[in-house]
This record gives sequence, structure tokens and C-alpha cells, in this order.
Amino acid sequence: MLSRVKERSRSSPKYDTKSAMNKRKHRSISNDTQETSEGKFVLHNNSSRVLLDRINKNIVNELVSDPYSTSERIAKKIDVPLSTVQRRRTALEKSILNKTYSLDLGLLGWRIADLLIGIDKGDPRSTAKNIIQENGENIMSASLRIGSPEINMVAQIHYKSSQELHQILQNIRALENIGRVEWSELVEEVGDDKGDSFHIM
Repeated sequence: MLSRVKERSRSSPKYDTKSAMNKRKHRSISNDTQETSEGKFVLHNNSSRVLLDRINKNIVNELVSDPYSTSERIAKKIDVPLSTVQRRRTALEKSILNKTYSLDLGLLGWRIADLLIGIDKGDPRSTAKNIIQENGENIMSASLRIGSPEINMVAQIHYKSSQELHQILQNIRALENIGRVEWSELVEEVGDDKGDSFHIM
């Protein structure tokens, strides 16, 4: 369930450059950047690279703003040959752009909450994996954090009743090395960055 319900909100596809970090983790890609007189190169496995020059930046900005944009429309808007846009778009989609579908869980009767978890001892990564294993059907995403001395893991979960939420909390608190578990339920989204505000300079 963790992989099936990773995204929330609408069922329209969108491009997400921010998830390049997730792609790096899942594909074991070591990325780096190099600045040149032509622009920035994003390196993958130190073998292939994507040039973030003016053309690629414009293509990325158009796709993040409107994932349904056709290559023909983009070519006309940024005044670049269609073949160039098609070739570069393919390269970008294979590297730094992710296209995903999201699901509106609220319409299905699910409630969503963030769990703030403090792991006291041992290996946080190992404990986090245990939490996911024990509650995988309810966990949408999970990550290790730094910054707070008391909270070092955040998990987003979905559930249908307060009783189900209570059981999830009890399951986590019963695990070894868990110091504290706090939760906060999503009531209303007052902002949703679908790419409209994202722009590569």
C-alpha cells in the first residue's frame, strides 16, 4: 500500500522535479551538478548528463506548469524546433522529471494524518523499516528527519476511523526504541503546489 498510495490529492498527472531525490534513492543514482558557461549539467552515474540550459529550463517550466502540454505547443511558445523539444523532453523525462498520478483519498472516505515519531536508541533506519513493515497498509510515505532533538521520523498515514488510528499508534508505540509518537490530522489544504509556482531560473 505504501507504493500504491504514495501521492494524495487530485487524479490528474503532474511533473515533479522535487522527487528527483526519491528517484535517486530508489535507483541508487549518484547525482551531482557542474556549472559551465552554457548552464548547469545534472550528472547521473557520472556517465550521462542533462544540460539545464535556457531551452531545457523553458521545457521543464512548461511541463511543470502544465503536464498536458504537447511538444508542439511548447516548441511554438519557446520558439524552438519541434524535433529539438521532442528530443530534449524525452531526455528530461528519463532523468530529472517524474510524471505521476495522484489520488484524492478524501473522496474515498479516508482520513490523513502525519505521525511525528521519536526514535530513542539503535539504528533509526532499521526502526523506521520495522514501523513500515508493521503498518505498511496504512503508511503513504515515511522519511527520517533532522532538526528536532525529539522527532527524527515523519510518516503520513491514511485511515477510516479513530479506532483504526488508535490501533496504528499503539502498534508503533509497542515497538522497540520508540520514544514518543505524536499525530496531527489533515483538516483542510490551504495551499497545494502543483507546479504553478515552480520556475527554474
